[in-house]
Amino acid sequence: MDRNDGLMRGSREQRISEMRSLGDADWNPDILLYLHIGLLDHSENVRSAALEALLEISRRRPEPVSISPVTLLSHCLFDWAVSSGNTPRIFRFLAELGTTEADEAIEAIMEGPVEQLRNEDFEKFMCALAENGKRETVKRLSNRKISTTKNKILREVLERF
Repeated sequence: MDRNDGLMRGSREQRISEMRSLGDADWNPDILLYLHIGLLDHSENVRSAALEALLEISRRRPEPVSISPVTLLSHCLFDWAVSSGNTPRIFRFLAELGTTEADEAIEAIMEGPVEQLRNEDFEKFMCALAENGKRETVKRLSNRKISTTKNKILREVLERF
């Protein structure tokens, strides 16, 4: 499914096939959004296939997916092209927001594969944390195995506190 504009592409048969395949998927925000798009399709057959997938997922009784604006922001954080600048922008926003939910999202992001972050983005993330007084979050990273460059960035940021 193409995530560029939120509209399903392809022939009716392809869209029906995509919706049917979601019945075996794990319940998560992406699947919720895909099914929502399918349920809004102009074709009754596509909507029916989305409904069948939703019924199949419901039979497994998955945990509810809680979606808030912060949840959606953190979920799509790494879906942006580097050139957009949106990944560090979203992270900074979460750091500045200062709500419990935003802080929990930051913690979850930092528990993830930070080694895969570009050094430039890692530095922007660390600066955003430092500028918003999130010393403990930065400090916890010092126990992780990260590259020499990221370690240097981390030390420099910790010195600011």
